[in-house]
Formats: sequence, structure tokens, C-alpha cells
Amino acid sequence: MKGFKPHGDKVVIELCEKKKEFDKIIYEDKKNIPWVKGRVLSIGAGKLDESGKVYPAEFEVDDYVVFDKTKGVDTYEGLAIVDIRSVVMVVDKDTEISG
Repeated sequence: MKGFKPHGDKVVIELCEKKKEFDKIIYEDKKNIPWVKGRVLSIGAGKLDESGKVYPAEFEVDDYVVFDKTKGVDTYEGLAIVDIRSVVMVVDKDTEISG
């Protein structure tokens, strides 16, 4: 994604689901499955610890990932901006997430 890079431990993810359903997917009842799949568009430098060491993400731009929609998620124009720690796994493009 050209034009911006998230700060620190943030990741920009494009959801695989239809964009018109974006808010429903992110904010639906937390009793439902908390996982959402998307494609990584941009990654910040990484998580900074107390000593100043940076721990970069263990995934790359264009990877398909599953993230926890209940932790540290903001939305902007159809994209999810999440904390690196919210990403729980890298998956195949065709992997289906359902609950």
C-alpha cells in the first residue's frame, strides 16, 4: 500500500469479506467467533519493548492473516488497523474462517 505506513506495532489489513459488511464483521456480538481473515497491506516497524528493542512482525505484506477482532482494532475507509499482537496466524488465501 503506497502513501502511508502504520506507526510502531500497527498493521493495515484489507478484509477478505465484502466491504459493505465490514462494520458488521468487526463489531458484531463478541459471542460469535472473534477471528477475521484479511490480506496485509502495510506493517509498522514492530513492537517496542521497555529496553527499546523492536520486535518486527512475523508475517509480510500480502500475507493472508487471521486476527482477533476484539483486541485493538480501528477502522478507516474499509480497512482494519490492528495491533501486531492481534494477528494470530498466517493462513492460505483459500482458508475459510467461520463460526
